[in-house]
Amino acid sequence: MKKIIAKPHYFFFGCIPIFLSIALLGRNSTISIPIFAMQFMLSISSLSLFWCFLFLLFGLDYLVLHWIERPPKKGLSAIHILLQIIAIIPFFVAIYFTQTEDKFADHRFFLNLDFSSILILSFVVFLLSIFVHILNFLASLFAKK
Repeated sequence: MKKIIAKPHYFFFGCIPIFLSIALLGRNSTISIPIFAMQFMLSISSLSLFWCFLFLLFGLDYLVLHWIERPPKKGLSAIHILLQIIAIIPFFVAIYFTQTEDKFADHRFFLNLDFSSILILSFVVFLLSIFVHILNFLASLFAKK
């Protein structure tokens, strides 16, 4: 774990093949998220490619920091990786339920929340992790050696 926190680009580059295989080998099912009067239909394969692209960008950012010998802040890196994992877990649950059942919108999970609410909370955690990543990148980039 210390190696991943010290060099987080290993984690992000390592996750890319997982999401790429989900996008290419998984069945093309969709996740339906009702928000007010709108219905968002998201394809699992397109979401997987989206995660691949973002992890590539995160990995490249951390690799640039490693290349210019400006190590990222360990605390912020740990928080960023933890928030990314928390944001990804509902995605894997969605993949599991779409592979086993046709409809999972009626299921209740943690604290009696429906799955749409959990996905929205996951998206908020994801946005928070992007903020932590940008903060970590800029703090490491402009820190004195």
